[in-house]
Amino acid sequence: MRNYYTAPSLVDISITNRCNLKCDYCYASSSPFETKNEEMDLVHLNTLFQDLDDMNVHRISLTGASLLLEMIFSRY
Repeated sequence: MRNYYTAPSLVDISITNRCNLKCDYCYASSSPFETKNEEMDLVHLNTLFQDLDDMNVHRISLTGASLLLEMIFSRY
């Protein structure tokens, strides 16, 4: 019997939908659907990172505007 990898190979996480730019190439700003201006708090983000680590997820893609740089990476 083969052992198959059961965890996702990549997880995309959008920290926030808020953005101060209107980039033509951005899927979020060109969507016909209304998006909520909600943000992921650090407690939720830490829990999510721990869960992904427990699942042996090796690649995480973080997206979500300049707020990401200001709030998140300054704390890690």
